[in-house]
Amino acid sequence: MEMIDFINYCREGNPISGEEKELHRLLVQCSFEAQKITMALNTSFHSHEEIVTIFGELTGRQVDPSFMCFPPFYTDFGKNITIGKNVFLNTGCSF
Repeated sequence: MEMIDFINYCREGNPISGEEKELHRLLVQCSFEAQKITMALNTSFHSHEEIVTIFGELTGRQVDPSFMCFPPFYTDFGKNITIGKNVFLNTGCSF
């Protein structure tokens, strides 16, 4: 399965069993990517524009410039998150 197919599979709300080795491998890959991105977000200062860009990388979707986040922010996956317009995430949110 290609990564984009896997992400769409997850966004549809499908379960992933530990017995499904290929799906589990892709899940771990996405989780490590989310850890890397959130580590970058949470360990140094970023401008508003940079935070919007970082969330776009995390979610795999374009994030509206009206989005605002005060880090730190935590997630174990990221690709299943959809950010709408005028969304504010306060310090310490975990998805």
